[in-house]
Amino acid sequence: MAPEQMSPEDPTRTPPPRRPVLSYLLFAGAGCLLLIAAIHGAGYAAVDLAVRNSGLTPWFQNSFRALWLGYSLQLTVIAAILAAAAWKPGTVSKAVTILCGLLPLPSGLLLAHYNASVVTTVAFLVAAVLIVGGALGTPGFAAGRKPAPRGPSVQREPSAR
Repeated sequence: MAPEQMSPEDPTRTPPPRRPVLSYLLFAGAGCLLLIAAIHGAGYAAVDLAVRNSGLTPWFQNSFRALWLGYSLQLTVIAAILAAAAWKPGTVSKAVTILCGLLPLPSGLLLAHYNASVVTTVAFLVAAVLIVGGALGTPGFAAGRKPAPRGPSVQREPSAR
């Protein structure tokens, strides 16, 4: 029977695998990190003006600009890793997923200490809780082991010697 003639109720048709519910927490945590990165990156113009008028040497000015943009890019890369882990569970280990969730947390705590920024700290805490909660509930492959193969298994007969 041609694929276009198959009915949706065809018993030979296998349904697509369901995504674990907790993987949506990873998506939400990745979204939080992307939002933080966008807000952080949007402040670059104001920071650039302040740095230009600060009287710092050009080396320090350029270093500060690079750190500012680099941090936004770092959050974006972490969010991409988490989105990949949520999109296809089992491709990223739980340890890496948890570490990706905890990496931005020290920055949030430092911002709370030096800037008394409650909103930023809460955003980082929410992202970390969502990511760690999602990571603990989704499957991950063990270190040194490959993910389980998909498709029909082929058994070989023992060879006679």
